[in-house]
Amino acid sequence: MKIPEVKYLIIDNCHTIVNFPAAREFIFFTLRFFRSKKIIIANILDLLNKIPYFFSFLKITFKVEYQLSLLILLKGLTTKQLELSGKEYYDKVISENYNSNVLDFVKVFKKENKNLTILIVSGGYDFYLKYIKKNINADYLVCTELKFNNDVFTGDVIGQECTGPYKVLKLNKKGLLENLAFNETAVVSDSYSDLPLFSLGRYKFVTNPDKNLKVLIGSGYEEIK
Repeated sequence: MKIPEVKYLIIDNCHTIVNFPAAREFIFFTLRFFRSKKIIIANILDLLNKIPYFFSFLKITFKVEYQLSLLILLKGLTTKQLELSGKEYYDKVISENYNSNVLDFVKVFKKENKNLTILIVSGGYDFYLKYIKKNINADYLVCTELKFNNDVFTGDVIGQECTGPYKVLKLNKKGLLENLAFNETAVVSDSYSDLPLFSLGRYKFVTNPDKNLKVLIGSGYEEIK
């Protein structure tokens, strides 16, 4: 694989830096960590999510989304509790499930591009993502922001989840699009839903691609192996 000369590397987290849906698993981990009985509801929601089009129907009809339905189960936890859970989650789960191909890819990219700026853009949460940011020495972290009232989680998020087109909107809101140049930017993700993110860079790399993204490999998208 030829490494292009770029100034910016934008990279997703779930199924990209790590090999699993880290945002979802953080919720389950936190409920188990604090021995919450809400884990029963989470398991039921998980079963319902496996029914074809169940949450797609709820999203269209009632604007009910699977991830946010899980997230609300953490309502009432304090910032301190989520910080504690996030550290434990990183140490016991994240650190054992990095995508080694992507870590190697990032190292080579940094070696070949001395002044590289790395941006992690993820639908997950900073309580564990900040440790990933530190581990790969990224410069910026843009993610879903949880809403708190007096340090207690309200069960809601600030604005929108950092997914799909909202990743680009959040980058813009934080003033991180101003200096990005299309020909000097590379993007890495696993998901077709990140096409808006891919549109920011000339160089497009995929890992663990979903079925819709897989068909684009070879037509401007290169797979990391």
